[in-house]
Formats: sequence, C-alpha cells, structure tokens
Amino acid sequence: MITEERSPSDSSQAAQPHIQQNIQYLMFAAIDSTRRRALSQVDDADLTWLYRRFEPPEGFGEAQDKLERHGVVLLEGAAGSGRRAAAKMLLRLHLDAEHRFCTLPADLDGGSIDVSNVERGDLLLLDLSTVEAAEYLVLRSALAGLRADARQRDARLVVILNPQLEMWAERDETQQYRVRIGKPDPERVVQRHLAGERVPVSSALPQAAGLQTVLSKSSMTKLAWFAELTHLLFGRAGKDSDLAAALKLALTALVDRSAEVKGDLANRTDGMSRALLFTVAMLEGVHLNAVFESVRLLLSKVGHPEEEVPSLERQSFLARLHDVKAEVTDTRQVGFREIGYGEAVVSYFWDNHLDLVGAFRDWVDELVRTCWLSRPEKVALAERVAGQCLRTDNPNLLAELSGSLAAGDSEDLTPVIRNLLSAGLANLAHGRVFRRRIYDWAKDSKQPKNFAAVLVDLCSVEMARSYPEEALTRLRHLSKRLPGELDEQAVAALLRLACGDLRLFRRLLERLCPREAHYPRPADLKIFLMLVEPARLLQVDNQGHPYLSDRAVRRSVVDGWSDVLFTERGPDWPGEVGNYLTLCSSMPEAQATSALRVIVEAAGSDGVKLAEIYVVARNWASTGPDRGTRTGLALRFSQLIDKAQGVGAGPSELRYREEQR
Repeated sequence: MITEERSPSDSSQAAQPHIQQNIQYLMFAAIDSTRRRALSQVDDADLTWLYRRFEPPEGFGEAQDKLERHGVVLLEGAAGSGRRAAAKMLLRLHLDAEHRFCTLPADLDGGSIDVSNVERGDLLLLDLSTVEAAEYLVLRSALAGLRADARQRDARLVVILNPQLEMWAERDETQQYRVRIGKPDPERVVQRHLAGERVPVSSALPQAAGLQTVLSKSSMTKLAWFAELTHLLFGRAGKDSDLAAALKLALTALVDRSAEVKGDLANRTDGMSRALLFTVAMLEGVHLNAVFESVRLLLSKVGHPEEEVPSLERQSFLARLHDVKAEVTDTRQVGFREIGYGEAVVSYFWDNHLDLVGAFRDWVDELVRTCWLSRPEKVALAERVAGQCLRTDNPNLLAELSGSLAAGDSEDLTPVIRNLLSAGLANLAHGRVFRRRIYDWAKDSKQPKNFAAVLVDLCSVEMARSYPEEALTRLRHLSKRLPGELDEQAVAALLRLACGDLRLFRRLLERLCPREAHYPRPADLKIFLMLVEPARLLQVDNQGHPYLSDRAVRRSVVDGWSDVLFTERGPDWPGEVGNYLTLCSSMPEAQATSALRVIVEAAGSDGVKLAEIYVVARNWASTGPDRGTRTGLALRFSQLIDKAQGVGAGPSELRYREEQR
C-alpha cells in the first residue's frame, strides 16, 4: 500500500506529466517510424518513400556522374551527412524491372567479398561505415576485386566508406572513384520530410527559439526524426493544426538535458533516490503502483541493502518522487515534468554505470514477466532497453535478454521479444550480430514454439527486406527444426518469400536439391514438392517469363523430381505424382503439358520407371468425379512418355486408349 502525500501543485502542474507522456509516446512513434524506414532497403515502395523526402547533399551530382560512367562510386562523408540515403538514391536512378537493388553483407569469404548471389544488372550497396577498424582495412583492400566482379556482371556498385579509417587504407586504383559528400541544407531536409507527410510548408519554416541550433547541429537521422515528431504533433491538433506550435513543441524534445541530469545526480548519492530516478525514467507513463514495485525489484537486483529506518518513519513514496522531479497525474501515472529529462537520466545510467548493465538486464527480464505492466508498457520498455543496449555497443546483452525471455515460451512475451530483436536487426552497426544469432537459433531444434514463430516473422518481414538470401536460409532451417515433421508456419513463410522472386526461387531450389549431395534429405524433399507445385512453376517473373523457363530452375526441378522418383525410402512418389496430376488438371492444356514434362525428364531413359509412371497416370485417371478431364490429361502424359522413349503414337498411348474403352 502506498501512502500518498501530494506536494503542493496547481491543476496545470498536475496535468503536465500527462502532456509530457503523450509527447513521449509520439517520440517513440517517430523513432520507430524512422528506424523501420532505415531498414527498408530493397522494396521499391520504400525507395519511393525516401525519394519524396530526399534532399541531395553536396557532391551528389559528381557521385551520380561517376556511377554513370564507371559503374562504381565510393562515398565518403561525415557521420550524419546522409550517406546511406544518398547511396540508395544513386542506385534508384537505375532501378527498373531488369535491375534489382541488393545489399551486400560486409563480410569476407575466403579473402574476398561474396558475390555468388549477384546477378547481371544488380544494383549493389555495400556499407562499410560501421565496420570495425581491423575488418574495415581488409574489406577496403578487397574493393578492387569487388569492382571487377561487379563490372563483369554489368552491376552498379555504391560503397559507403568510413572517413576516419580511410586515412589508414592502402592507396589503390579505387581512389579515382571516391566522392566526398557534405550535408544537404538542413532546413530543406525538414521541409521535404514534412511535405512528404502532406504537412503544408511555405518557402521557409516558422521561426522558433532553438530551431537554427537544431538544424545546424543535427544529423540527417535526427532531422528526419524531428520532422516526423513535428508531423505527428501537427496531426494530433486536427483542424486547429498550427505548424509553428508543432515545431515549438517538437523542439522541446530535442533539448539536451544531460548536464542538468549530471548535476542532479551529483546531489543525490543515496541508492533509493537513484533507483527511483532510473525506474521512473525507464517506465515513464506507467501506473504508480507498478513504479513502486519496480523500484523494489531494482534495489534487489543491484544488491542494495534494506533501509534501516522503519517504514512509518520514512519519507512517503510520493514525496520521494517529487524530490526527483517526478509527478503523478490524476490517473496515477508517473512521469517527469520536463520533456526529455527521463531520456537523459536513462542515458546517464547506461553510460556511467557499466558495472550495473547486467543487473539492468536482469531487472528487465523479471519485470516484463510480472503482471505490474500492461503489454504495451512492456513493449515500450523493450524499445527503451534495446535502444540503450545498441547505443552503448552492447548487442550481445540485448541478444541474451531476448534468448532468456524466449526460454519460458510465454505467448504474452512474444511482442517484447519481437521488438527487442527487431531493433537489433534494424541497427546498422550491430545488425549482423542479430542475423548471426537468428541463424544459430533457427538451427536449434529445441527452440520453443512461440519463439520459433517470432523468428519466422522477423525473417519473413524484417530480414527479407534487406537480406532476402539470409532470410531464406534461416526460414529453411526453421522449417526443418521439428524432428520428423515440418514447421507449417515456417514453410508457408519460406514459400511466400521464394515464390515472390525468381532469384530466390532459384536459390531455394539449389539448396533443396544440391547437385553434389550423395543423398537427398527427406525434409528438403518435402519442401521441394510443395515448392514445385505447377502453379508456382508457371508463375511469371517481372519480364513475363514463367519461372520454369529459367534454365537453372528447370535443371533443379528435374533433379529434384529425379530424387523423388529414385530415392529408396523416399517420399511416396506414386502418390506425389498423382497429387501433381490433380493440380495440373485444373490448368490450361498448354500449361499442364509444360508442367508434366519435368516428371518425364526426371525419369530419364529408365524405361521401367517411365512404365511405372504410366501406370500411376492410368490409375489416377480412373478415379475422381472429373474423369473426362483426367482421361485427357493422362493421354497427354502418355504421349510425353512415348516421346521420351523415342516413339510416336506408340505403345503407351495405344495401350492407354485400349484400356479406356
């Protein structure tokens, strides 16, 4: 039970935390919006979204010219200058149905950058700006070879360099492709973002105190976030919307309060006050009772001794809240009076108390399992923890927290886990740590059901945008994680991803039916049979050609069906051929015939197997309500069998006609 002791305050002061918490909510919405857009690198709609908000930086024209003439450009610019957006826009100039945007992982394979998945005409982005120094120099020295590989494939390549590490890189022939870019006009950047959200903007932004400082000192990401927050505040005002008022309110969220927080904490050395500050900062907007319980939990996690003063002699909890600049609304929600103060408190603790970050993780781990917080509040806490772990270069701490929460297989925690991992995947500096973790988790057959579902969702939605090849690999492992059966949700996501793009369709077939394999894996054959359903084989690519007309696809389909037909203790191939015939029976004659050819080709010159296939087709035709349709399809199938044996209207067809009389 909490004894309330309200500090003197008027009604406007009591309402202030509620206003501040609403803005805090909008701040997270703005951060989430800009973060998710940063992840979306492949989808044309996302590139179009960025184009409408893009303001070209200094040097963009020169970079455009080098990419046009040489097929490669190396972008160098200070952090926050919009290098990545510029790289995407350079490649977008060449985007069409025949040229696909691809992100190259900043990894080495045998001393060179892996281009095995690069195809003719691809538009390639390689971002080295967040790579560590030792790796950077090795990757930098591999750029000459990468450029040659790209040129051989008629691909265009944009590389983002790290100017701080460039001075240590070896001088080579790629120097001629370097272009230094500067920041674009910051006011124009904000205007473009607001216009992209249909906020009416004149030739100049309304002037407000601190605006010019924000414009001159902010990175492009921060300006995009500022514009998004302004847009959200503008939209909430409805018909009374005023851009000047929205800008002024958004600016208050950008005030740097770190010095203020540092001074306040210097005057508050007792553990209870500091625990209270940290808890309120991490949980702004939650109920008073939840804050009270959460403070007690934090004190136990950091090993703080119990207070010796008896409970009735202590200062009340509400008085303590007031002492740390926190207020309680009429609905008993707790928050700080000043916008941005809580964020500064959180950053201070994560920056300065490195010995406590493990305890912070354990505190969050236990806190989100309690009933004290609602599901949205748990998700908000996850967002805040993820942001701090990534900002302070603690990706493994975040991954460990995700894994720990997943171990309990609680469906209630899946949104929390998803948000933790989604933030990790979206982070440019640490994203590959989480892609690697997801790979390891995907291969573990002991993963709980709910966690596996989260991984499927992350792979098919988040990873597939930027790293579709890696998403494909992880979904395939997730599909086969269950002993003796397939994970239906993972298989469905895998097939959706593969069937949406010819290259991914081809890649999955190659992995399901590797030519060098001594024996096919049963789970892979099951997935193969679902992947090669006739309708999927005959869907068309972006140039209007059926997938089956691709030479590599056809070879893999034939090889896979050969494994189905000839593998001992493999699938029930007569039943699979019958199912395939049923699917073909609902298709136009020409398409059905095209799809059936692959089975005949898979049998090769094996007369016995061809005869067995003929018997399967005959038996299939004699069953089912649509016997007329089945008879016609089986007859065409028998003609394909005869042709494969080098005869015209030969034994199979004549025998079939005789048997049908």
